[in-house]
Amino acid sequence: MNKFDTSIEHNLIDVSPLICLSTPLASKERCETDDDSATICAVVHRCTNGRSHATTEQYGFLTNTATQTVRKNFSQTGECFGIKPIKVGNKLLWPTTAIIRLLGGA
Repeated sequence: MNKFDTSIEHNLIDVSPLICLSTPLASKERCETDDDSATICAVVHRCTNGRSHATTEQYGFLTNTATQTVRKNFSQTGECFGIKPIKVGNKLLWPTTAIIRLLGGA
């Protein structure tokens, strides 16, 4: 193979943010609400792999905000978009129930 090979295996695009939208959702994690709320709930649960808290990167992706903006808002006000995270070591973890409410899902 030469260095100008244009096969799909060699020209992969980073789609890591989109991976969270393609993982299967377990039935126990489905929301029992209307279609829009269930869709928002499903996207949040898929992105966080069904966990109760999201990382700052996941929170930024879900709110369409840069992670640095999320960190800046937290450092200045102690919250971001009205959601207060918990700190575990050096990480900020954002509650998924609050994210779903923020996005209009419940």
